[in-house]
Amino acid sequence: FSSGRTKLSFYHNMMMEQIKPEPVIRWMFTSALENSATLQAALPKVRRLALAETIYATSIEQDALDIVLASVSTSPYITKEMFLTAVLEELSKPHEPLQANPELRDLIAVMVIDEEWESLLILVNTNGTQDSF
Repeated sequence: FSSGRTKLSFYHNMMMEQIKPEPVIRWMFTSALENSATLQAALPKVRRLALAETIYATSIEQDALDIVLASVSTSPYITKEMFLTAVLEELSKPHEPLQANPELRDLIAVMVIDEEWESLLILVNTNGTQDSF
């Protein structure tokens, strides 16, 4: 791949087009890495690529969440607040099926803002959201 953005886009598009739906937490995190100008400016390309690949390789929502939280809490480049802001920006963009369910999108956003990770995991694993991506 000629650029990190191309590779991130490739992984993100591959996840979005999989036959098996992509879980919402993985989608939020990879979208933030791919689309956030703030994260792209602050986080070196090799770190963005490594984090995106690690998230992509997870098959369990809890693992993706743990990896991201550990990565941003120890990063010398970005803060957790920067990353969560990028995630919230992604949630504010039109994206099916969250666009079709604004109440669910808003609930997920509130859980991200309040860092209610256990509640978010329960929501996406029991609400059928995981099967919708």
